[in-house]
Amino acid sequence: MNRRILIPVMAVMFLSLLTAMTCPYCGKEIIVELKKSAAVVPPPEPAPIPVTGWKSAFKLYPNIPVPKDWADASWTVVKDLNNAGKSLVVRGKHKVVYYRCFFTDFKPSGTGNSQAVLVRDSSNIVFYQCKFLDNGNWKSKTNRDIHGLAIVDGSSDIYIIDCVGNHNEGDSVQVNAYFTKNPSQIKRVFVVGNLFSQDRENAIDIKASTDVVVTGNTIGGYHISPDGYSGDGTAVVAGQEKAVRTWIFGNLIMDSSRGIRGSNSKSHTTYYIWDNKFRRIKHDSKDSKALTSQWSTGASIQFWYDAMIYAAGNTFEQCDKQVVMVKYGVKPTLVVDRAKILSDYKKVFGITYTKRNCNHRSK
Repeated sequence: MNRRILIPVMAVMFLSLLTAMTCPYCGKEIIVELKKSAAVVPPPEPAPIPVTGWKSAFKLYPNIPVPKDWADASWTVVKDLNNAGKSLVVRGKHKVVYYRCFFTDFKPSGTGNSQAVLVRDSSNIVFYQCKFLDNGNWKSKTNRDIHGLAIVDGSSDIYIIDCVGNHNEGDSVQVNAYFTKNPSQIKRVFVVGNLFSQDRENAIDIKASTDVVVTGNTIGGYHISPDGYSGDGTAVVAGQEKAVRTWIFGNLIMDSSRGIRGSNSKSHTTYYIWDNKFRRIKHDSKDSKALTSQWSTGASIQFWYDAMIYAAGNTFEQCDKQVVMVKYGVKPTLVVDRAKILSDYKKVFGITYTKRNCNHRSK
């Protein structure tokens, strides 16, 4: 008998999709408990406190590198911050953990892009068990990117672990939100063990950057946006605009119009995609292209331009299309080579990959 895992979520509305999600590995149900925020006015940021017991959190994810000096006295923890209705800028800060913080209900005026949290010129920043919910209006018919978390130039070693993103007007997480064309400006971003659903655009959108790792996440509910073009129903945009080395493994991607998409603007890059589960990736009723089109929704993995994709061990359940390599001037190259993937991962991160039996957390 499957044991049910209860994950409390501070949210005014979470649709039924999330009430029946399952762990990508063990198959246990992930039950989302609805709770409203008790605080209307956010309390002031608490004073820094010593880090205790944090090192154990990374033991649940042995396939990602642990930050330097993890859990020593030089780290600062910001705990239980309720930043509802506000935007937080993290800049020039290093070795900070945001633990169980709420970044919700940020509703900026105007038409420009924005985000509930902006990370810039920072390194060794950890968001752990945080909530990025209801920022902007995800059902708006106008095109405006209001992200949950945006990471921009000058940032490295940024960790998003065991968080929840839902109903953001843009993406839950966007890497390189302001689009510097130099991928070396943003590197080593780890999106690990999160629960993402029903944002207007994508769960994760990766632009010019180097070595972004997406693993152990449960992602679902991404469809063509109300305006018909700003969101194309992709759960994970794997890398575009000169992204360099994107690593996507061990995720459950479900109930969306596209699973993983990459379009790298004619700039060659390498993607590593392995041990993911795709479930019910279906053609979108709002898609003007027929399912038979190579450009249409319904593809679990879809790439165009001149990317190099290494893949292995991905599984597909009730998906309209599995892997689609679109020839657009040039055709992407797909190679099934598990040994190459694991060798390159060890070379870059110094870690011998271990396939996990279970990636869930009880929150």
